[in-house]
Amino acid sequence: MRAERFALRASGALGAAVICMMIMGGTAEAEGGEQGGMPMCDLISMMAKSTMSARQGNVALKDQLQAIGQSGLDGELKKVIEDIAIDAYEQPRYSTERMQKEAVGDFHNKWYLACVKAFR
Repeated sequence: MRAERFALRASGALGAAVICMMIMGGTAEAEGGEQGGMPMCDLISMMAKSTMSARQGNVALKDQLQAIGQSGLDGELKKVIEDIAIDAYEQPRYSTERMQKEAVGDFHNKWYLACVKAFR
């Protein structure tokens, strides 16, 4: 399966995202073709965008992780969202609005791309 091959190549947070996608929605083939993973990719991208926006807004990682912990999520989905948050906080925080917007865009595109590749 394509997603499983990508999961073997991916590491860290991106690998966790692929695992989550397989658990939540199965492989692209199981969901009816090449576009099967796209709703999950949209979710992953949205979470990445929201998390990096908070990071650029100087929200503390501790607060993000506490919110995730209190969200009621569990298992692999919770781990993926935590991994997105940790990955966001490993990126620099910028002081100008232009650079913050670029950081948010680059970050959510990185996660979306990893997801799409998993379902190619």
